[in-house]
Amino acid sequence: MALGQKHEMLTSPNLFYCFVDFGKSLADQPKTWVVPSEIVAKSLREMHQDWLNTPGAKGQQRNDNALRRFMPEYRPLATYAMGWLDPYFENWSSLETASKESGHK
Repeated sequence: MALGQKHEMLTSPNLFYCFVDFGKSLADQPKTWVVPSEIVAKSLREMHQDWLNTPGAKGQQRNDNALRRFMPEYRPLATYAMGWLDPYFENWSSLETASKESGHK
């Protein structure tokens, strides 16, 4: 999933991202990960910084840009191994919790 540089800093207790996998065919049930903005911002910063610090295919320094990739697996960092998003799968209750904590009904 491609996001912008601004998403590294865009956080709020009431801001969540819903990443939806629609599957490969119309028969597939959509799957949704409900991820707090703080988690998205932190992962974007860490994954992008690691990418910048890793030499390119020819050993060259990578050029920074505004593009950020949010990935379900980023192997160079153990924190983002396959399954790191599992706690956010269909995590709709986090929206209700955030709403109650902010005083919304």
